[in-house]
Amino acid sequence: MDALHPESPAPALSADHTAIADSSPEGNTYAVRELERRQYELAVLTAISGVAARSPEVADVLDQTLRRLREVMEVEAGAVFLMS
Repeated sequence: MDALHPESPAPALSADHTAIADSSPEGNTYAVRELERRQYELAVLTAISGVAARSPEVADVLDQTLRRLREVMEVEAGAVFLMS
C-alpha cells in the first residue's frame, strides 16, 4: 500500500534497492548519505510550501523559494524571471 493508492500492494524491491540492502558497509554508508540528502531536500520543499502558504505576496514566495533552492543546489546565485 502507499499513500496515494491505499488499496494497492507495496511495490517489490527493485534490483537497485536489493543491491543497496545487501551491500558492503561502504555501500550502506552511501545509502545512508543518500537517505539523508533526500530527507534534507524534502525538508526544504516543506519549508518552501510553508512560505507559499503564509505569504500572499508573489515576490516574497519567489524570494524565499530561490533562497532555499540556492541553498540546496549549493550555488551562489540564481534568478527567477516572470513572464506575462
